[in-house]
Amino acid sequence: MPGKVPGRNYRRQSSVFDELLNLRIKTEAVAGRSVDNIYGKTEDQEYIKEIKELHAYLDTVKTVVRPGCSPEVLKIALNSMSTLFNTLTFVSSVTRPRASL
Repeated sequence: MPGKVPGRNYRRQSSVFDELLNLRIKTEAVAGRSVDNIYGKTEDQEYIKEIKELHAYLDTVKTVVRPGCSPEVLKIALNSMSTLFNTLTFVSSVTRPRASL
């Protein structure tokens, strides 16, 4: 059927979306604490600005990808979010070497 997402694939991608929402909630919590602790530092203000920009993008995606959107839009959004999620998961799980003096 055109435009219909198979059940198994939908559940997997729905799980990715749920994980991204959880990541956003955690980010908001950290950003909120950071604003209270580091207010006034230029570098930290830029960080908070970038967090807000990310949230704006996520809000836009939620607005565009609603029931009734075209199958192409849905497919592109799911593929993009899945790729983003996989990349973020990989980057956040990589152990980074620490320099010693």
